[in-house]
Amino acid sequence: MSPFFPGVTQNLVQQFSWEQFDHLPYSPDLAPSDYHLFLNLKRDFGGRSLDSDDDAKNGVQQWLSSLAASFFEGGIDRLVSATTNV
Repeated sequence: MSPFFPGVTQNLVQQFSWEQFDHLPYSPDLAPSDYHLFLNLKRDFGGRSLDSDDDAKNGVQQWLSSLAASFFEGGIDRLVSATTNV
C-alpha cells in the first residue's frame, strides 16, 4: 500500500475493493486553477470588485450562461491532451 493511504483509509480501500492508483493524487504542474474554465474565469473577473457572495454567484452564473458549447468542448479537448501526456 502507498504511504498516502494510512490506517483507516487502507481498511476502507480493502473493504470496498477500491482500486489504488500508484501515482500522486495530484500533479503539481497541473493545478486546478490552470484548467481552461478557471483561466478564463480569472481573466474575465480579474480586478472586479463584488459587494457580496450573491453578486459573485450571479456574476459567475451569467458568465457561464453566456459561453458557447464550443468553449467547453475546447477545454475538455485540451484537458484530455494534457492528462494523456503526463
